[in-house]
Amino acid sequence: MNAGRVLAILLLAVPGWSSVNSFGAGFGDDTRSCAYDRPCITDIARSTVGGIIVEWNGQDNYHHYNVRWSRPGKDAVQVEVGGGSNGSFHLKNANTGTTYTFAVQGCRKPPLQSSRCSPWESQEFRNAAPQLTGWWSGAWTCNIDGRPARMKWVVVEPGVNMCDDNGRNCVRNDRLRWNGGFSDNGSRWVPLTNPRQGDKGGVYFHHADGNQWYLPKPQGNTKTTGWTTWKGQRYPLSCWR
Repeated sequence: MNAGRVLAILLLAVPGWSSVNSFGAGFGDDTRSCAYDRPCITDIARSTVGGIIVEWNGQDNYHHYNVRWSRPGKDAVQVEVGGGSNGSFHLKNANTGTTYTFAVQGCRKPPLQSSRCSPWESQEFRNAAPQLTGWWSGAWTCNIDGRPARMKWVVVEPGVNMCDDNGRNCVRNDRLRWNGGFSDNGSRWVPLTNPRQGDKGGVYFHHADGNQWYLPKPQGNTKTTGWTTWKGQRYPLSCWR
């Protein structure tokens, strides 16, 4: 048996490593905010100490992540962050009124080889003065694929405790952020995250299951009709108040 075949067998024996995990072919999906072959940036927001916090879902389990950030007039800076299925990075002392570019890639270190890393996932973020506004703010009555539902969006100030509906599990909020929730047909509330306004005023956001949803900006009334996604299919979502 030649050395190359022995190495291939050794790699396949490592948990979490297989030929289908090799990088180089990324397949996009319009039900997600990014391709499946790289980490997905889920949130970028100001921190309470004047910095910027970037969070991502690895969409896989990596040994470590590389994070790059840059701004006009400054070359890109790259740092290494611990691995796992997700991660975060805190850039301190960020300049207000400046647009930053953040990029994340996941890396594995197979035996006897150098690190193999995914393609980069990048997003821009304008570090504006701390304020959040959006037409989607407040409580909404909804219909999701024929079922009654409810949606809510509120702005949470830094230093405020965010708790579940029972008031038992609480975390202290460290940034100005949107806190969204959705209840389908009377079921428990689940989080809605990362609302991003599109060019035409509509809002894209993520459901707790990771799928992207969309609602267009209401025109002349308080009702909006958009879509949800589930297993690659779109389903109607209407909300009003």
